[in-house]
Amino acid sequence: MPYNVNNSTLSSARLTIERARYNAKIIQESGETDVPTWETKKIKDFLSDEKIFYGRIDEQNNSVFPNVQMLKQVGSKDRQIFAHNFVADAFTDLEERMQSFLRSGFIRQGESPFIPLLCKKGYVDPIPLHSSKINVLAEHFVSSFLSDKMMQISDFETFIPLFRQYVLANGMINPITRSSYLISRDVSVLSSGLAIEIYDGDYSDDTTKVNLFYANKNFAPFRNAAYQHGFMIDKHIPWRLIADLNSPNMKPYVSKYYIGTPSLSVLAVGSNRADESDIETLIQTAVLFYNTLAFRFPVSQASKCSEPVTVNRSTTTTDIVRASTPSTTWLSLYAELRNVEIGMDYDENTIASIIENATDLLNKVDIVSATSYINSKFNSVEHFGGSLFHDIVSREAAAGPDADQADITASVKRSVQATKFTTY
Repeated sequence: MPYNVNNSTLSSARLTIERARYNAKIIQESGETDVPTWETKKIKDFLSDEKIFYGRIDEQNNSVFPNVQMLKQVGSKDRQIFAHNFVADAFTDLEERMQSFLRSGFIRQGESPFIPLLCKKGYVDPIPLHSSKINVLAEHFVSSFLSDKMMQISDFETFIPLFRQYVLANGMINPITRSSYLISRDVSVLSSGLAIEIYDGDYSDDTTKVNLFYANKNFAPFRNAAYQHGFMIDKHIPWRLIADLNSPNMKPYVSKYYIGTPSLSVLAVGSNRADESDIETLIQTAVLFYNTLAFRFPVSQASKCSEPVTVNRSTTTTDIVRASTPSTTWLSLYAELRNVEIGMDYDENTIASIIENATDLLNKVDIVSATSYINSKFNSVEHFGGSLFHDIVSREAAAGPDADQADITASVKRSVQATKFTTY
């Protein structure tokens, strides 16, 4: 029975049925196994468990993004596509392997995305994408949120309370901190530098996935060759190859550039921890918001008790703000913001305790230690729906006779909070 899934053509009910069938049987029907299965060692489901965040978090669940110095161009020189250096090397060898299959007659050239094997997509830099979203938010802040509050702001100091109010109200949907943005729905494994796509297709079109990939006679040799070169195939996007950092087949490529365990070295040495730049990102965002207001409305006038009132605003710089605004202001806002963005739902007393401990570290050590401490309370993905921990705790909570979804969600978060909270 052919698959027919396209979000633009199917009803929601039919889409649900077809999608469930795809999830359960596509690997079996492609010839990979004899029984229905969610994934194999060669084809992985990156929409389940913590694999959702693969390549975007390290082994301590800290959000990370690649060090651009460790990227290498892939494929044609005129396309400017990049990936982690070892990923690029592995893909080059995979290209040659597929060509050798063609020369030996093991596969046939025809309408196939495997011959020639071309890199169509690679690394997507998440930082400019985040900056673009921040710019949109700054415009919304000035044009909409401040429409009846503009006279409350005369300088950066009076701006801070309203900025705080805005980002806390919108943080869950539009994360401000880089740590939270990197694990949001706006960012995919392509931003890890570990993934390469060999076809430009619609991610929602399962018909194409089946006809052009899973049912293609060349798919089995491609699948096996990809595995032999250390790649996993994304079950839901079969034209996406993802480097398996735990694969012995990928290790020789990694060892050319890194020392030690690949999964540790690549995500530590070859990547940047986002929390290390979170405070600076927060300051830059605040300055952008304020300057958007000051540039567009340098003068505001209103009447108060029939008397005209004029507010004059001048733009500022990050250097001025760093010097004039206490670090505790940013640490406090950072803790509150991460709590909203991640949906950890610590209560006010707990947040106050986190801020107090962070301030103590700021005074006794430095802001880096204070920021790292705050991050340690929020670098969790276990409470997200779909994570393995979430599913286990949910099942336990759901066993109660009067359990509802709110109770289950609260139980998961309490369990995660308990594992996270120590004084330091």
